This record gives sequence, structure tokens and C-alpha cells, in this order.
Amino acid sequence: MRPLLLVTLAAATVAQTVTVDVTKAVRERYEAFPYPAVKEGTDEGDIPSEYHWLSLKQLSQYNYGGTRDDFTGFKVLIAGCGTGGAVVGMAHVLRPWKGAFVTALDLSAPSVATTRARLERFGFVEKEHFALHAMSLLDVAAVTAEPYDLILSTGVLHHLENPLAGLRALEGVLAPDGAMALMIYGAVGRSAVYELQHLFRDELRADGDDDASMLAKVKAFDENLPPTNHFKRTTYPRPFATLPDEELVDLLLHPRDRAYSVRALYDELIDPAGLELRAWAPEVRYKLGAPLPPGLGALDRRTREAVNEPGPQNAFLAVMVRLIDGHRDVQTLVARAWAGAGVPGPRSCPMRDKLARARPARAAFAPTDLVTLKAGAAPRT
Repeated sequence: MRPLLLVTLAAATVAQTVTVDVTKAVRERYEAFPYPAVKEGTDEGDIPSEYHWLSLKQLSQYNYGGTRDDFTGFKVLIAGCGTGGAVVGMAHVLRPWKGAFVTALDLSAPSVATTRARLERFGFVEKEHFALHAMSLLDVAAVTAEPYDLILSTGVLHHLENPLAGLRALEGVLAPDGAMALMIYGAVGRSAVYELQHLFRDELRADGDDDASMLAKVKAFDENLPPTNHFKRTTYPRPFATLPDEELVDLLLHPRDRAYSVRALYDELIDPAGLELRAWAPEVRYKLGAPLPPGLGALDRRTREAVNEPGPQNAFLAVMVRLIDGHRDVQTLVARAWAGAGVPGPRSCPMRDKLARARPARAAFAPTDLVTLKAGAAPRT
């Protein structure tokens, strides 16, 4: 079986870009709202550290058993490059290796133009370090002269009319010993997102509404959402106005996306494509730590993973964790987190007590945690 290096079922509200079959509405959406938005100052100075989300040592560990340390001539495809963050990062990682090359594609021509400008800003030369194409990933074979050693596709397949066709198109240009790293929406983790998508698409959208008018409705509606709302409570407690328009469009107004459970991912994508799943990211979410009581038997790998599929995180907890500084006590942090969302802090103590007993390994979660390969042996059944 061909290796599927890494899969993330993302519960996060932020995805990379989207590439679909040539659907006019979707193409126009991403031409009008290139995604993700490039924050002012992002490309000032050195290449930002958040671009460095995949190390060659991690790639060697997962796909080559830790034996590969020469990446001369290494070929990478980024299928759905968006505004170029991953392309810049991978070009930087491969720069020391002669003949290493990054090819990237996206359905949105403005996104491709932004990617090119950012690469040139950091001194990368087209045709020497990279090639860019404004096209659907379904047509990738037309621009592939030789197979790719690594294919990265973040937040793309779940927007296709036929995700399996997209996965097979990528598999068709993968080198025999190559690997793919994918981020695909998780059904459990995005449950709150789909509640709002349904509301805006099926209940609040009028025939004459375009994206601009729907954005206005989204922001106006947000002003009346209570903190107990599923989306506010688990996904994003802050006002929608704090999100870039591009992100709101992608998150709540997208015309087509779907999400997978662990079992559906195997049944509908991995197995039909003849791929082998090497690792999840992060792995710990899909492991059953405690053994089953005697007499209940053992769980196979897929069952363990399905049982541990992550749901939406508690947004207040995530905010609180980012406030940890080694000085303030947990009760203060909880109060600050709730106050930051504009609601009074909880009166009860169980949450505070649980947090007090926890010992986080670090003070903050990086935005790339969902797509970072973890060092160590690949999981085995």
C-alpha cells in the first residue's frame, strides 16, 4: 500500500486554502477573498517561524525510517497553496539542497499571484526554486514532469465535489516511495461550525444576497449570540468582527465542504485509494491510553482512533491557556478568559479545580499544532 504520511481531522476554525473542481461560484469566492488573509507585517524581516511546520527530520522519521538525510533533488507538491505560507516555508526548508523544488497550485489566480510575490520577497527564483499554477488539483498530472516525493494538501480535499477523485489525482503523481500529508475537516470537531453554516445558508440567505451582504448579516447576527451558543462556547468566543472577512467567508459562508469521521475517512478515502495511514497529527488524540477492563477484549487500531476522535475544544479553556504566564493563579486566569469574551466568570469551582491540577507542558498552543508531525516511531497496530 502507498503511504499516507500524516492526516489531521481538523477541529480548528482556520484552514489553509481551498481547491475544488472548476466550479464558477467557488473560484469567484476565492478570487474575491484570497485565503488565508496575509496579516500586515507578516513578511517583514526573516521568514516567520510559523511557516516551518514540517522538518525534514520528521519527514525522514515517518516515511524513510529515519534513514534519509540527503534531500538533493527533492520534489514537493503543495496542492492548494492559498496565499503561500506553506510554499514559502517549504522552499526555505529545501533551499540548502541542490535541485530541490516546490510546485504549488491553487484554483484562485489572485492567491497564486500573492504566493509568487511573497516567494520573490524572500529571494526565491521562479523555475529555479519553485513553479506556480492557477488550476484545479484534479488536473495536476498535466503539469507533472516527474513524480513528487512529498505532497502537502491542507484544507483542500473536503471542498471537492468528489474528494476521492482528488485524492486519486494526487496519488497518481506521487513517487513510489513518496508520501502525503493532509488536513481534512473532522465531523465531530466542526459540528458547531456546520450549525451556523446551515443557519446562514438555508435560513438567513435571501435570493439577492451576495458574499458582502451575507458578511454583514453574519456580523450583525453575532451581536446577539449568547455566550452559551455552541459555536461561541466551543469554537470562537470573540466577536466575529475580530476575524478577517476572508476567514469568515471560508468558515461560515463556503458553498461546499464536508467533514469526515475517523471511520468515514478510512472507508471513503484511505482504503479506496489504496493508501496506508502512517500517523495522525497530533497522535495523542487518537490513542486509548487506559486498557479495557478484563473480559471486554481489545480494540483494533481503527476502533481506538474512532473512540478518541476529538470534539470541538472549549474556546474559553483555549483562551485561558494562552494567558498562562507562571505568575497568575488559575482562578485569575479563568476570570480573565471569561472577561475577555465579555461574560462574567463562572461561579462554580470544578473547572477551576481541574485546571489547577493540570500541569501544561508549555504556556501556549502554537497555531500549527494541528499539522505538525510528532517525532518518534510511526504508530503500529
